[in-house]
Amino acid sequence: MVDEIYASEQEQVEAIKKWLRENGIAIVTGVLLGLGAVGGWRWWQAHIRAEAEAASALFEQALGASLNGKIDEAEKIARSVIEARPCAFYHPCTTYAAFSALLLARLAVEKHDLAAARTQLEWVLANSSEEGVRTTARIRLARVLLAEGKPDEAWKQVEKIDPADGGAGLLAVKGDILAAQGKTAEARRQYLDLQARAGAAADAESDPWALKLENLNAPPAKNSP
Repeated sequence: MVDEIYASEQEQVEAIKKWLRENGIAIVTGVLLGLGAVGGWRWWQAHIRAEAEAASALFEQALGASLNGKIDEAEKIARSVIEARPCAFYHPCTTYAAFSALLLARLAVEKHDLAAARTQLEWVLANSSEEGVRTTARIRLARVLLAEGKPDEAWKQVEKIDPADGGAGLLAVKGDILAAQGKTAEARRQYLDLQARAGAAADAESDPWALKLENLNAPPAKNSP
């Protein structure tokens, strides 16, 4: 009986050895590939974190430069954040690239370059996956279009925004667009809603919307002879 057990165990050992000889390389390769995949994933995650930290630092430099009046420097740094992170490679685009485009749009508006501002805001809408960032870009784009004398195009932008996400900024730009379109009653509703939200007194000194409401009631200016 002992001999039978021993013989059986020997056969099992020999069978295991044979199986390892035939499949051992594949097993070892699979294990190494698995470890390599884990290591590669960890490296990629670390790389992405490093890129995000670098983008964050650059954006803060750009923002600081803009606040200190160093506009050319701010624009140069902001563009470097965008150009260093092509969307075809990083998905989604880093939030800091979108922030940099928003900064460039603001600086362009301050220089009265509405076309350049529109280009930056459209870039954000085309490349950012962050809904909050996209909402901000769309509201600002609507304001740029309104400043360009295109209220109908501006309205198309605000129509795409969920009212729950737009907040007071959406109500304000809607009111301004409706006023520009001559839709006085609708514009008044937007401003009154803003007044109610702010809980402000109905006078121009303490309520920024009171003046807009007064302007809606003012008669149109007559053309000079």
